[in-house]
Amino acid sequence: MTIQYNKQISEMYDNMHPDKDYNKEVAFLKSLLPASTKNILDVGCGTGIHAEKLAHMGYSVLGVDPSPNMIEVARRREQPTLSLSFKLGYIHNIRHNTLFDAAISMFNIPNHILTIQELGAYFGGVSERLQPGGLFVFDCFNQLAMSRDKPVVKTVGDRKLIPNYDPFTGILSMSYEGSVEHTLRHRVWSLDMLRESAIASGLSVISINKGYTNVIAEEDDYKVMFLCRRSSQ
Repeated sequence: MTIQYNKQISEMYDNMHPDKDYNKEVAFLKSLLPASTKNILDVGCGTGIHAEKLAHMGYSVLGVDPSPNMIEVARRREQPTLSLSFKLGYIHNIRHNTLFDAAISMFNIPNHILTIQELGAYFGGVSERLQPGGLFVFDCFNQLAMSRDKPVVKTVGDRKLIPNYDPFTGILSMSYEGSVEHTLRHRVWSLDMLRESAIASGLSVISINKGYTNVIAEEDDYKVMFLCRRSSQ
């Protein structure tokens, strides 16, 4: 499993998606969390924006990411007044003594995972680090919608994001062209495969919704959000 961003991409990452409303996303995540929630695990935290905003809301947050360059940027958000920290590594290899009340994994993290074995390790790692009954929320691409309506080139400032999706393999290559060039490979899993992998890891799937809503997802929704819960047994 490799999710690596070069240093230049990591430094400019927060400006590459100007239409992303982090405040709205974090407010929605908070609305899902039980009032008893105290600590949150952010899996694939990237540069740490979600984690920082949740920490400002009073939660104790640990962000985990396998990219050294992204973690370097994220650690600049750590402040003495916040219960916020970051660790480098994959979730199934991270050592941490605390079980978490909730976990999040935002911005298509499962789509960075390219093999079924790694997908199982991802869900298993999250499940093992949740309290029994703990909530896990992640978002991802909808394979069915993407196969019907392939992604198109997106321009942000002097940069272009050029997608190339192969529906037969499920591989989505995202090429960034402009002042900095970089290519990432994703795998767009079927929602059924994600559901089965989550369940096999001890997570129950509560619902699959339209992104950042409480509305059940439909076939043509490009982005969806899974609400899962760790088995209480």
